[in-house]
Amino acid sequence: MREIATVVAVQGEPSALRIRIESAPTSEREQLLLECVRRNVTGVLGHTSPSAVTTDRALRELGLDSLGAMELRKRLVAETGVHIAPSVVFDHPSVGGLTKYLLEQFETAGTDADVSVLDYIERLGTSLTARNIDTQLRAEVAARLRALARICEEPGTDSMTARIESASDDDLFAFIRTEFGKD
Repeated sequence: MREIATVVAVQGEPSALRIRIESAPTSEREQLLLECVRRNVTGVLGHTSPSAVTTDRALRELGLDSLGAMELRKRLVAETGVHIAPSVVFDHPSVGGLTKYLLEQFETAGTDADVSVLDYIERLGTSLTARNIDTQLRAEVAARLRALARICEEPGTDSMTARIESASDDDLFAFIRTEFGKD
């Protein structure tokens, strides 16, 4: 049953932790992952406090055996949504090493083809509200979003002819500016 939950966490909706990490500034991501790894190591080993788990000590020295390593991997996959190889706990045998490995996975995830369209839209919305963008760029973004919205609303009509026929004058001028850099 636990394996099913793991697959859903990786392939389904992003976990709450994954959303927090991806929306956090880069400088805070490592700390969030460190807390996650410590919390899960603490749970697997049956300790009462994550502070008892140091970052540099080998997990085997802390009492983690191969069965515990498998359990830790399952927990980390479920909580982070990152696909982790079965050998990862042995390849990165400390809390600090495992944290750095997970951080690298998050940093390269932005280039992964499996990132959902909704994630991209969410990031775009966050980016647009967080930045003070000029009027021209805002107009270009709005024109492109309207064109994309039409494609979503009218599936199968994404041919260039259909898009041109349904475009407003403003959309056509925005397209020309975008494609040819002229007004």
